[in-house]
This record gives sequence, structure tokens and C-alpha cells, in this order.
Amino acid sequence: MSVQQVLIMETEHPGLRAAAIGWGGEDPSQDEARILAAPVGMIRSFIPVAYPDPLRAMADGWHLLAPPRELEGGTAEWWFVRDAPEKAGRR
Repeated sequence: MSVQQVLIMETEHPGLRAAAIGWGGEDPSQDEARILAAPVGMIRSFIPVAYPDPLRAMADGWHLLAPPRELEGGTAEWWFVRDAPEKAGRR
């Protein structure tokens, strides 16, 4: 079964080279049993590498889910996914 990591990035504007001003993410591969048993919102988020911009995240293997969404104030929100590294024993 393929598990995906999720990266959410906020940038100064919706350009590929726009500076990242915030990020977070989820990684269900970290501890699947604990994540599946916990109530929504009660698991600490996976904090990915701090990429300086969306282009660098894409160069590191993250795939864009949709075009960036413009937020109030001109900033933009980006959603990316990539396959989590395989763990020994997982199928």
C-alpha cells in the first residue's frame, strides 16, 4: 500500500519562486497505528524540510495537487504530495 506525505506551504504570492512564509504537513507513515487510533486534530503534524519556495519543493520530489489558492492579503496556499519512504514490513 502506498502512503503519501502532504506538504502545505504559504508563500508571499502565487509564483513558483515566491518566498515561503509558512509550512506544515502530514506524514501517515510515521506511526500508522497511533495515527489511525487518535481523534482528528490530536496528532502532532509532520514538519517537512523548510523549502525556500515551491519550485525547490517540486525539485525535491513533491507534486503539486492543484494551482495555488490566493489568500487575503495576496499570499498563496500550495498543497503538495509525495510517496512516503517504504518501511520494512509494509506491503
